[in-house]
Amino acid sequence: MSEPDEVTSLSVYQNAFRTFPAACLLLSTDIDAVVLAVTDAFAQAFSILASQIVGASLFDLPQLAPADRASTREVLRHSISLAAASGRPNRVVVAASQLAWPAEAAAQNNETREWSVEHAPVHDGRGELICIRQTFTVPPEVPNTAPDATLPDSELRYRTLFEQINQGFCIIEMLFDGDGRAADYRFLTVNPAFEANTGLVDATGRTMLKLVPEHERHWFETYAQVARTGIPVHFQNQAAELKRWYDVHAFRLDPSQPNQVAILFSAITEQRDAQLRLTRSERSARAAARLAEAATRRLDALLEVAPVGIVVSDRHGAMERENRTFAQLWGEHHPDRTQLDDLREWKARWADHSERHGQLLTLDDWTTARALRGEEVVGDVFEIESFDEPPVRRVLLSNGAPVRNENGEITGAVVAQLDITERIAAEEELVVAGKRKDEFLAMLSHELRNPLAPIASAADLIRTFPNDERRVSGECDHCSPGKAHDELDR
Repeated sequence: MSEPDEVTSLSVYQNAFRTFPAACLLLSTDIDAVVLAVTDAFAQAFSILASQIVGASLFDLPQLAPADRASTREVLRHSISLAAASGRPNRVVVAASQLAWPAEAAAQNNETREWSVEHAPVHDGRGELICIRQTFTVPPEVPNTAPDATLPDSELRYRTLFEQINQGFCIIEMLFDGDGRAADYRFLTVNPAFEANTGLVDATGRTMLKLVPEHERHWFETYAQVARTGIPVHFQNQAAELKRWYDVHAFRLDPSQPNQVAILFSAITEQRDAQLRLTRSERSARAAARLAEAATRRLDALLEVAPVGIVVSDRHGAMERENRTFAQLWGEHHPDRTQLDDLREWKARWADHSERHGQLLTLDDWTTARALRGEEVVGDVFEIESFDEPPVRRVLLSNGAPVRNENGEITGAVVAQLDITERIAAEEELVVAGKRKDEFLAMLSHELRNPLAPIASAADLIRTFPNDERRVSGECDHCSPGKAHDELDR
């Protein structure tokens, strides 16, 4: 996208957000929750200029998070953290007091409002959290009862917050022993969500050890530290006896009551269990990946030292893996194969001394093509022309088989090719030597036939008349000395 297009898109987005018909802020995801953008509806509802708050921390704005209301600030902070961690919107009710109006209107405008505040995570196209959208709406009015109608506005706001938040909230009084060590704590007040988050019933006025005698010591020590120092804490920990995990904000409400600690908390057992399952799953996946990687390295090492050319193809005939020997057989710079049809560039002729001997392989003849059709190919012999410069002719013995998934579907093919050029040459030399031997013996038999005939006749005569010396020597009574017996017979 060109730069003008980017600027135009950004401008359109900014204008779309600014004119969004709800009182909204965009907040950064860090702990300061810096205001990034403001809708016109927000500026109008709070009678404040956007330029006055953009770039400031939410918690530095007294009209949104009044400094004198630590509980309100903690509620907002906790809601933002829950939205960011869970990836889901989180809604709370807060009271915004003493709005900081523009200077020119300060004299005539001074009022308080209660707001339902929703914090929603905003993710980019890759699913990464980029900011938090804070939306303010006026909650529906609740009919006042007679007692509530007489309450001051500040207490009404506190009561609304206290009763409507879905987090557990309580105020405790720390109890110390004579040595100043945390011994127990008593519940002074609890909200309706307290029981749902703890399972503890009728806790008000009772101590924790009365309710849960085996409650872990670290809870007492943590709250005692907040009571002593006034420094708020945010932590996650397990309450083993309650069989729950909690996300907890603990803070001191009133410096004049140092032993009192306010606690805002949420049960996160399910989220933690899910996170633990996810962690175990990720750990198992990493272990499996390490095993697979080790197996792959062993396979790669085996392929590289194998004296056989090996190539693995996908279901379309594209080459996925080849070893060094295969590259040496076909040439280091052989073309890549992205589909089966690319084999038309590769040259090979049948060399199996069958009727097709010497014919070029068709596309369907190649071992890869036959394996992808489901054949188990054994013993194909053909002569190739490599892609070297100049080309080298080699005779290969080619075997192949389909690769199938767990459902038996063919997902690829593996082919192994052995260079048998020297063996074929040696066999041909043996054939030639055999022919030469036969020719030599035939010639020798012919040439020796005539000289050997008299010798054979003499041998036959000796065998027939072994004791007749005169006959054997060629003499007899009817023969004159020196004439052979067989001549007289003629």
